[in-house]
Amino acid sequence: MKKGLIIWIIVGLIILAVVGYFIFKDSKRELITVTGVYEPGKGGGTVGGVFLVYPPEDFERYIGNLVKVTGYAYDHECEENEQCFGGKYMDKIVSIEIVEKENCAKQGENINEPPGNSEHLLDECCEGLKGLGIFSISDSAECQQLKGDPFLTCLPCGNGVCDEHENGCNCPQDCGCAEKGELANPPNLSWETDYSDTCCLGLKGVMGYKVTENGECEGIEGTPYLTCVPCGDGICEEIGPWFENKCNCPEDCE
Repeated sequence: MKKGLIIWIIVGLIILAVVGYFIFKDSKRELITVTGVYEPGKGGGTVGGVFLVYPPEDFERYIGNLVKVTGYAYDHECEENEQCFGGKYMDKIVSIEIVEKENCAKQGENINEPPGNSEHLLDECCEGLKGLGIFSISDSAECQQLKGDPFLTCLPCGNGVCDEHENGCNCPQDCGCAEKGELANPPNLSWETDYSDTCCLGLKGVMGYKVTENGECEGIEGTPYLTCVPCGDGICEEIGPWFENKCNCPEDCE
């Protein structure tokens, strides 16, 4: 009698442990919807950066297509020496459907430049967006293109707001830039000014220098700002408060 009771207690504890495990697991799961290209692979493949633990039914029809998947997912942290995808794991798919591609690219998406260059990208941005190159700004306040040909990025340039990925290089109407002869801020300036941090596209910020009688370069006191000039155009010219010379623009001035 006692032996049978002990067995039933053990079975009950096992059942409670299993139920508790699934309750705890479910408490960590959330219902999410993700859109992306279905890429088969380990486990059930991935969609939009989410790892599918199990492949969807008839998964072959979804391969390479833009799909929208709704299901229960949880955050999975890879343990040491564990080969895993990491990030979110979706272990229960509620629904999956193929999404028809729109004929225009949304904000932040890329388009072909020139049109028709790639079958994987669209050729036009949606209404209100413009295809722009992506630029960084150098220490001399000069525009340096990071992304451009063979694609551009769709951004809402012209809406009066300097949005993410926009700056004075690709969207001066929203972000502003210093024109030829105007002053610009040097990098890491410790106080605020009314000057731009960017010279307009095609210009470079140079410091104020003068050439001494001995032909040496000497910095001009009281000139912490840059002057935006077309240094590199082959013409050594006087522009703005300071001028190009062999010290600040040797490309143009001997």
